[in-house]
Amino acid sequence: MPCADVSENLKVILDHDDRVIYYALSKDSCSGAVGKPSLLKKWIKDRPAAEILAAGADDIHRFYPTRSNTWQFLYAKHLFAVQKALQAVLGETTGRPTDYCAIHSVTCTPDGVEILARMNIDLMTEDIKACGNCGCG
Repeated sequence: MPCADVSENLKVILDHDDRVIYYALSKDSCSGAVGKPSLLKKWIKDRPAAEILAAGADDIHRFYPTRSNTWQFLYAKHLFAVQKALQAVLGETTGRPTDYCAIHSVTCTPDGVEILARMNIDLMTEDIKACGNCGCG
């Protein structure tokens, strides 16, 4: 897959209490991370799914203050990716290949639930620009 493909793979693991215990986001074409694979790790670890769904980019930017538009965009992208995956798993969106988040699999494990998805970053970028929080628009 060429580097022009900006789709990314997302892995989210929820424990049995619906808390995110792990997530990682990486480019589909080379498996490399843009920023870091778990950029929001300190904010997201052990946070309930409902709280993550209710969060906005401002919440992330307060936790990770930065003056760089690039980093603000990356933080928002990670938040939106996890939110879109949770919404798809909860049935709030379809999780089809044409959606922001195309769910590949949802697997129950001894640790909880593992979600694997492909993220359409082009669609997500438009929402991030529209929110106005990163100064990208």
